[in-house]
Amino acid sequence: MDKNSIGFEFEGWRLGNYAELLKYFGELGFQLSLMEKIALKENLDYAWHRKFHFETQGYVNGSKYSAIFKIVRPKYENYFAIREYQFTLQTGNEKAARIFDVGYCDSFHPDKLKDPITKHAAYNLICGRAVFLDDMGKWIQLDFTHSDEAGNFRIRCDSEDDRFKLEEAISKLPIKELDDAESKARLLESLRNGNLQSVIYNVNGVDERKYIEVSPHFKILNIYDVYMRRELMHQDGVAQRILKEGEQKNLQPKEQDLQSKGRKNGKHSI
Repeated sequence: MDKNSIGFEFEGWRLGNYAELLKYFGELGFQLSLMEKIALKENLDYAWHRKFHFETQGYVNGSKYSAIFKIVRPKYENYFAIREYQFTLQTGNEKAARIFDVGYCDSFHPDKLKDPITKHAAYNLICGRAVFLDDMGKWIQLDFTHSDEAGNFRIRCDSEDDRFKLEEAISKLPIKELDDAESKARLLESLRNGNLQSVIYNVNGVDERKYIEVSPHFKILNIYDVYMRRELMHQDGVAQRILKEGEQKNLQPKEQDLQSKGRKNGKHSI
């Protein structure tokens, strides 16, 4: 089929759509290599097709990942948009994966991403942590006890107002970063992004390094010491020491959980 006969004769259109797609990849946290950019542009040269798949690989926090994007041209339209991607995280010999939708503020013509699940957010979700979406005003977290027919783990949503107030819970802890408004804002933002965040505890005048992550569904903060021994801090300020201590002394306990819990791969044909 002659692509000139269906409205794709303008090189300017292809370059414009290519630049737009690169912007969306960047907003999702995926910085493409030169070879990947060339491959993406070559896919746009076959614009009479309705969809194509594009894969990129790399490392995030020392763990290998791959991401396969489904890029679609709506019927009768002259542009392609990212509609979803399958993010696969590999830790040791174990893999876990899930499909994440890519939404836009304008459903008819993509102009701005809405509540994007970025690369780091996908990584944190698969590692078991919760991520806060500003537009929704909700925490999301994967429920590894339920999956659909395609093997995708269910996404559990919790309103911060109804179930868990992060700032209120954090204020009960002797964290030095809370003494400075700018440091406090960075801490809250990092936790809302789903990160396992390093903080300094001041206990009886002695500074201790600890690591915090959020579990809003159960109204708790997971707190780890430098040996990755875990405490649960409930929103009401009650702490409970976890008796079973982790043997792994690294800064990413959830990646170890990925193997020990035996999570199955999320599989989906895209």
